Amino acid sequence: MAEFSFQVYLSESGRFVRIDVQGVMTGESVSEFMTEALKVAEESRVDRFLLDVREARNTWVPLKKVAYARPAASGVAGRIKDVLRVVLVSPNDRSHDLVVQTLQARGHRISMSRDEASAIRMLERGGES
Repeated sequence: MAEFSFQVYLSESGRFVRIDVQGVMTGESVSEFMTEALKVAEESRVDRFLLDVREARNTWVPLKKVAYARPAASGVAGRIKDVLRVVLVSPNDRSHDLVVQTLQARGHRISMSRDEASAIRMLERGGES
C-alpha cells in the first residue's frame, strides 16, 4: 500500500468538495484531510463532500474506529455531523464499513457508494440517489 497522501479540491460543478485519499488511513489522517476540506468548503460555501478512498484502506483497530466516530462537541467530528458526505469505496473493500455505519447510527449525514457516478449524483442532488 502506498504512503498516505490526499488531495482536496472543489468539484467541477462547484457543488461539493472532493477529497482523494491514498494509502493507509488513521484517525489522525482523517482529521488532517477533513480539516483542510472544511477550509475549502467554507471558502466555497458548500456543505457536501465526496471522500474517494478507493486507493486507501483503514487498518486501525475497530475500537479506535468506533472512538473516532463518536460525535464530539468540538473538533472535526462535531463540525461535520450535519454536512452531507459520500464515501466512495472500492467494490471489495470493507475496511471503511464500520466507521460509516457508526457515524450513521450517531446521526451523521454520511453514506457509502461503490460507484462514482452514483456518488456524484447523490451529492449533486443533495442526498437523494
